Amino acid sequence: MAQLDAEERHYKRRGAAATRDALESFLRGETEEPNIQIELNLLDWRMKDDLSSMFIHHPKLFREALTALWADQITFKGADLFWSIIDPALNVLPATHQKRFASLNARTSVVSYFLFVANPQHHPFYRASFSAKAIQALYDKSEGLDRRTISGLLQDFVGRCKHVQALWQEEGLPLEDMLDTQSALYILAQEHFKG
Repeated sequence: MAQLDAEERHYKRRGAAATRDALESFLRGETEEPNIQIELNLLDWRMKDDLSSMFIHHPKLFREALTALWADQITFKGADLFWSIIDPALNVLPATHQKRFASLNARTSVVSYFLFVANPQHHPFYRASFSAKAIQALYDKSEGLDRRTISGLLQDFVGRCKHVQALWQEEGLPLEDMLDTQSALYILAQEHFKG
């Protein structure tokens, strides 16, 4: 666990706090452009570059979208609203770059990133290739994640993460919060669910 703390927990807490501070400063109007390029490697760098371009060109839309998302971090009602607000900002990107945000998984990862930044101890980061793959494997495969909406997918994913965390804690795994659970899911995906 000491290695997990050093390599994952501390790095993610620092990165989330620095990113959150920059975003809160932007929401208060103290800075003109939101800084999401702070070193936190959860989102793919190309996706972060594209998001930065969108937000620089459409800061008002981003303020509105992020405010809506952060207003309700329990039921995730703002997750779908985030994208309905920010969708017009995609027009600043080349068509090939816009495709990066076309899938439900990509849109959920972006929303999950901003929720993680807001509260990393309670919001596990959703990524289809590791955390979602691991959480799905721990359930009956016929029990697929709710993929009807972004908010539904997040609610189902986070609920399952909380359930698995409680079971692991009962078995004696020293998982302090969702940061630790997310790291455990990542290790599980890397070790057992490649390909």
